[in-house]
Amino acid sequence: MITEGIYIDDAGTPGVASKSAFLDESRKSWCAVVVPTKVAKNVGYAIEIFLQGVKQDYGVDELHFADVYGGRGLWNTVPVAKRIEIFDLMTGVLSTFALPVIFQTVGKSMYSDHDAFFPRYEKIPGIFWDIKNSSHLGLLLLCFQISRSFSYLKKKSPSDFPAPLPAYVDEGIARAGATIDLPNWDEAIQGKKLHFQKSVDNPGLQLADFAAFSISRTQWIAAKQERHHPISKGDQHIMAISGRLNLFNLEKAYIDPQNFSRDDYESFLMQDRVAKGLSARTHSDE
Repeated sequence: MITEGIYIDDAGTPGVASKSAFLDESRKSWCAVVVPTKVAKNVGYAIEIFLQGVKQDYGVDELHFADVYGGRGLWNTVPVAKRIEIFDLMTGVLSTFALPVIFQTVGKSMYSDHDAFFPRYEKIPGIFWDIKNSSHLGLLLLCFQISRSFSYLKKKSPSDFPAPLPAYVDEGIARAGATIDLPNWDEAIQGKKLHFQKSVDNPGLQLADFAAFSISRTQWIAAKQERHHPISKGDQHIMAISGRLNLFNLEKAYIDPQNFSRDDYESFLMQDRVAKGLSARTHSDE
């Protein structure tokens, strides 16, 4: 059963560069879904019913949405319409309860943007974190974004967020059962600790898997889109899912699926960089 908490998963790394310089092959993305105390019980019931139905119909104990989307493994014989239905049902859970979603991507541009700092950093012996590792840095920055979002949430609705929440991370950079200390953010993350678990044992992690895949896939779609080629119906569906999520640190924008391209996407990102006091393009783009 899902309990109150912060559920975190990574979006994977494609391993190849996209057609946009802003999404290079080095990138690592992390996503968090916050389940407040007030709705945790109902979210838990909804996910339990959903997963029981999926197990009954398809014989799987857990969902990896990249596999569902791609029709891989056990999903290779499942019709596209049925796989879309699974996405829509999970979207309904996140949107019905307006679960806060936080997303963070780190790649080589982060290091080139702040090249005066990173060369001076050396990993501290005995400490898990290595900020020259983009996966580590991305997860730490996600925790920072969680803390910023939590401060806003507490002010907006203090009764829904009376105390810091425990944070659970899908195993990967640390084994299941490990607990890793954080340097800060105990006002949001209970005990300044991340608890690593298997998603099959903690269904809340499947919320994060879903949100992480949907957002990162939306980025990929935008980065590959060519001018004068309408976005496919399937890709529009994934982008619409991201639009329904309660995103806290990513700005939403309306796009015309008949007239949208990678150039529009990159223009939006360049404007965002300038607004943050950075150069329009990164040194790594040049």
